Amino acid sequence: MHDRDLAQQAELLLRQAERDPERPHYGEQWFRRKLRIAHSRDRRFARELEPGDIVPRALLLRELRQYLAVAGLTPLQSAVLADHLLGRSWVEVAAGRGHSKQAAQQAFRAAVRKIRSKRACDPYAGLSEVYRAEVSRRGRAV
Repeated sequence: MHDRDLAQQAELLLRQAERDPERPHYGEQWFRRKLRIAHSRDRRFARELEPGDIVPRALLLRELRQYLAVAGLTPLQSAVLADHLLGRSWVEVAAGRGHSKQAAQQAFRAAVRKIRSKRACDPYAGLSEVYRAEVSRRGRAV
Protein backbone atom coordinates (compact mmCIF):
# COMPACT_ATOMS: atom_id res chain seq x y z
CA MET A 1 0.00 0.00 0.00
CA HIS A 2 1.35 3.43 -0.95
CA ASP A 3 1.42 6.47 1.31
CA ARG A 4 -1.18 8.21 -0.85
CA ASP A 5 -3.55 5.24 -0.61
CA LEU A 6 -3.04 5.10 3.12
CA ALA A 7 -3.75 8.82 3.48
CA GLN A 8 -6.92 8.54 1.39
CA GLN A 9 -8.08 5.58 3.45
CA ALA A 10 -7.41 7.47 6.68
CA GLU A 11 -9.36 10.50 5.43
CA LEU A 12 -12.25 8.25 4.41
CA LEU A 13 -12.33 6.62 7.84
CA LEU A 14 -12.23 9.99 9.58
CA ARG A 15 -15.13 11.29 7.49
CA GLN A 16 -17.24 8.21 8.29
CA ALA A 17 -16.51 8.22 12.00
CA GLU A 18 -19.00 9.84 14.34
CA ARG A 19 -17.52 12.83 16.03
CA ASP A 20 -18.40 15.06 18.90
CA PRO A 21 -18.33 18.74 17.83
CA GLU A 22 -16.66 19.55 21.14
CA ARG A 23 -13.81 17.18 20.29
CA PRO A 24 -13.08 17.41 16.58
CA HIS A 25 -10.80 14.98 14.83
CA TYR A 26 -7.70 16.56 13.44
CA GLY A 27 -7.47 16.49 9.69
CA GLU A 28 -5.54 18.92 7.54
CA GLN A 29 -8.36 21.48 7.53
CA TRP A 30 -8.44 21.54 11.34
CA PHE A 31 -4.69 22.05 11.56
CA ARG A 32 -4.87 24.89 9.03
CA ARG A 33 -7.70 26.49 11.01
CA LYS A 34 -5.79 26.23 14.29
CA LEU A 35 -2.72 27.70 12.60
CA ARG A 36 -4.74 30.69 11.29
CA ILE A 37 -6.21 31.29 14.74
CA ALA A 38 -2.76 31.14 16.36
CA HIS A 39 -1.32 33.59 13.83
CA SER A 40 -4.16 36.08 14.30
CA ARG A 41 -3.83 35.81 18.09
CA ASP A 42 -0.08 36.51 17.88
CA ARG A 43 -0.65 39.54 15.65
CA ARG A 44 -3.32 40.86 18.01
CA PHE A 45 -1.05 40.49 21.06
CA ALA A 46 1.84 42.13 19.23
CA ARG A 47 -0.37 45.08 18.16
CA GLU A 48 -1.40 45.65 21.77
CA LEU A 49 2.23 46.12 22.75
CA GLU A 50 3.19 48.37 19.82
CA PRO A 51 3.18 52.10 20.46
CA GLY A 52 0.56 54.07 18.61
CA ASP A 53 1.39 57.19 16.66
CA ILE A 54 0.03 59.46 19.37
CA VAL A 55 1.91 57.89 22.30
CA PRO A 56 5.29 59.42 23.12
CA ARG A 57 7.86 56.67 23.27
CA ALA A 58 9.39 57.78 26.60
CA LEU A 59 6.04 57.70 28.39
CA LEU A 60 5.11 54.39 26.84
CA LEU A 61 8.41 52.83 27.92
CA ARG A 62 7.95 54.19 31.43
CA GLU A 63 4.46 52.68 31.68
CA LEU A 64 5.69 49.39 30.25
CA ARG A 65 8.54 49.25 32.77
CA GLN A 66 6.07 49.83 35.61
CA TYR A 67 3.83 47.00 34.42
CA LEU A 68 6.80 44.68 33.92
CA ALA A 69 7.95 45.36 37.47
CA VAL A 70 4.64 44.22 38.97
CA ALA A 71 3.43 41.69 36.37
CA GLY A 72 5.21 38.75 37.99
CA LEU A 73 6.68 37.37 34.77
CA THR A 74 8.77 34.23 34.91
CA PRO A 75 12.37 34.49 33.68
CA LEU A 76 11.36 32.66 30.49
CA GLN A 77 8.42 35.00 29.87
CA SER A 78 10.62 38.06 30.39
CA ALA A 79 13.31 36.75 28.06
CA VAL A 80 10.86 35.71 25.33
CA LEU A 81 9.02 39.02 25.55
CA ALA A 82 12.26 40.99 25.26
CA ASP A 83 13.57 38.88 22.37
CA HIS A 84 10.33 39.13 20.42
CA LEU A 85 9.98 42.88 20.98
CA LEU A 86 13.53 43.27 19.70
CA GLY A 87 12.32 41.84 16.40
CA ARG A 88 13.58 38.28 16.59
CA SER A 89 11.50 35.61 14.86
CA TRP A 90 9.80 32.89 16.87
CA VAL A 91 12.32 30.36 15.58
CA GLU A 92 15.22 32.54 16.76
CA VAL A 93 13.59 33.19 20.13
CA ALA A 94 12.94 29.48 20.67
CA ALA A 95 16.42 28.42 19.57
CA GLY A 96 18.04 30.98 21.87
CA ARG A 97 16.10 29.67 24.86
CA GLY A 98 16.28 25.96 24.07
CA HIS A 99 12.51 25.62 23.69
CA SER A 100 10.13 24.90 20.85
CA LYS A 101 8.56 27.67 18.81
CA GLN A 102 5.19 26.86 20.35
CA ALA A 103 6.60 27.09 23.89
CA ALA A 104 8.09 30.50 23.09
CA GLN A 105 4.77 31.71 21.68
CA GLN A 106 2.92 30.38 24.71
CA ALA A 107 5.33 32.17 27.07
CA PHE A 108 4.85 35.40 25.08
CA ARG A 109 1.06 35.14 25.24
CA ALA A 110 1.20 34.46 28.99
CA ALA A 111 3.44 37.51 29.49
CA VAL A 112 1.09 39.72 27.49
CA ARG A 113 -1.90 38.46 29.49
CA LYS A 114 -0.14 39.30 32.76
CA ILE A 115 0.82 42.77 31.54
CA ARG A 116 -2.68 43.39 30.24
CA SER A 117 -4.24 42.37 33.56
CA LYS A 118 -1.95 44.75 35.48
CA ARG A 119 -2.78 47.54 33.04
CA ALA A 120 -6.50 46.90 33.46
CA CYS A 121 -6.17 47.41 37.24
CA ASP A 122 -4.11 50.60 36.93
CA PRO A 123 -6.16 53.79 37.43
CA TYR A 124 -3.52 55.75 35.52
CA ALA A 125 -3.36 53.42 32.53
CA GLY A 126 -3.32 55.29 29.27
CA LEU A 127 -2.15 58.52 30.88
CA SER A 128 0.53 58.87 28.23
CA GLU A 129 -2.12 58.91 25.48
CA VAL A 130 -4.09 61.60 27.33
CA TYR A 131 -0.96 63.69 27.86
CA ARG A 132 0.01 63.45 24.21
CA ALA A 133 -3.50 64.40 23.08
CA GLU A 134 -3.51 67.43 25.38
CA VAL A 135 -0.11 68.79 24.38
CA SER A 136 -0.78 68.31 20.69
CA ARG A 137 -4.04 70.31 20.77
CA ARG A 138 -3.81 73.74 19.35
CA GLY A 139 -5.49 76.44 21.30
CA ARG A 140 -7.04 79.64 20.02
CA ALA A 141 -4.85 82.66 19.61
CA VAL A 142 -5.62 85.32 22.22
